[in-house]
Amino acid sequence: MKISYSRQTPNSFDPGFSPNVKETFMGTNMQLSVADGFELLIKEPFPLIAWAVKLRNGIVGKLGFVTGEDQGPYGPFEVNKIDDENHIIKMEDPNFSFYTQLKREAGTKELFCYVGVQFKSIVGRMYFYTIYPFHVLVFKTMLRRMIKLSEQA
Repeated sequence: MKISYSRQTPNSFDPGFSPNVKETFMGTNMQLSVADGFELLIKEPFPLIAWAVKLRNGIVGKLGFVTGEDQGPYGPFEVNKIDDENHIIKMEDPNFSFYTQLKREAGTKELFCYVGVQFKSIVGRMYFYTIYPFHVLVFKTMLRRMIKLSEQA
């Protein structure tokens, strides 16, 4: 399994969403559909990521950021399941908008994760660049975990 990272994305974002930050994460050897892999990831999150999210929510919740506690199975994220191989995940915060697309091309085992962040304030920009190193680590770990769970299923 290989996880790669690029600071670019194809033109795959919703019309009208022009992100300030564009990233692509790609993983190989995805055995399940995106839908099945995503559900496994939600049911069995990586403990370190779950801890990091809890820590993040405890800090930024006091600053007025969206934390997603008690907001449903996906927290503050809106998940649109386009089909079994294409999911759009969005989050709106007063300081930024977050957009992710999990996608696998038909007939392949390559899993793509396109990420876009659109800043709405200087606070959102400061927040994102403060957490940026962790953001890359979290996404790489998430894809690695999703692929590993798919291999075990």
